[in-house]
Amino acid sequence: MLTPSERERLFETLRSLRSQGKTIILITHKLDEVLSVADTISVMRKGEIVGTVAASSVTKQELARMMVGRAVLTSVANPEASPGKTVLSLKSLGYRTRQGEVKLQNLTLQVRAGEIYGIAGVEGNGQSELLQILWALTSGEEIISGEAVVNGASIFGKKTADRVLMGIAYTPENRLRHAVITDYTVAENLLFGRHRERFFHRGAGFNNHVVNRYADELITDYDIRCGTPAKQPLSTLSGGNQQKVVLARELNRPAISLLILAQPTRGVDIGAIETIHKKIIAARDRGMAILLVSSELEEIVTLSTRIGCIYKGFIRHEFSQEEVSAKKMDEQEFQKEIGFHIT
Repeated sequence: MLTPSERERLFETLRSLRSQGKTIILITHKLDEVLSVADTISVMRKGEIVGTVAASSVTKQELARMMVGRAVLTSVANPEASPGKTVLSLKSLGYRTRQGEVKLQNLTLQVRAGEIYGIAGVEGNGQSELLQILWALTSGEEIISGEAVVNGASIFGKKTADRVLMGIAYTPENRLRHAVITDYTVAENLLFGRHRERFFHRGAGFNNHVVNRYADELITDYDIRCGTPAKQPLSTLSGGNQQKVVLARELNRPAISLLILAQPTRGVDIGAIETIHKKIIAARDRGMAILLVSSELEEIVTLSTRIGCIYKGFIRHEFSQEEVSAKKMDEQEFQKEIGFHIT
């Protein structure tokens, strides 16, 4: 994961190699990158080359259509938010490893109902440690200090299952490690966390008709591309469709008031990004409080109501709703606040 200045230095190197007569093949799903550096672009879809074009003769929207097979919104509509009461409150949060390394220090922020609070920053500045605290993924050897309150109640000392009952849902940075079991079916992965609810049971086992109907509804609603969800292993789905399974499951938990999103579109194709972004905004409009952690600056700016810039474990600067909605953030100042070095 490169900063914008690091990425540009890489591309300068590629252009230099090209000028020396070298041939370079760049494989990426990031359209801005390929348009900025490539001469010729070939688009793959479902294992086939569906077109080859000169970079100078194609637009981002045209490439997106070739990739997905339909028109795609590269930036979704995001009506102005109307935030309500505070749902998540973090005050003077600290995280120190057993070896004494400080990962978080005096981190303070609030996330309100009906808003998306985006945390922007170069990876490695405390984002992962913050997520570990919020979802009870710490090992117990760390020194955690400060306050973390959801709907007026502290989350400290509570297991992950207890936090779900408090109204928290979470899509993790690494879905394969913390969100899915790829050998299980699509339907089973959609049911994780709700499998004890009596609604899905009949006698001593599951009511397969109800489970499959529930899975079919989510698959249709989230445009998850799969065959027979009751039989198809999750491992057979693309990364984007696996991510939509995780998002569908978490957004449809009952009585959720706080949604924590960690890198929600990492490794996801542009068509799935459109679907995921629409669902995130719809959840916000229903009054959900959303904490968004992403290394994609465009995603942070597109979705967020407010933006906190994290640097060396604390919120170095916060951009207000007015600044974000009016796009009054100076690009160089914005990148400076999240620790990017401007060349």
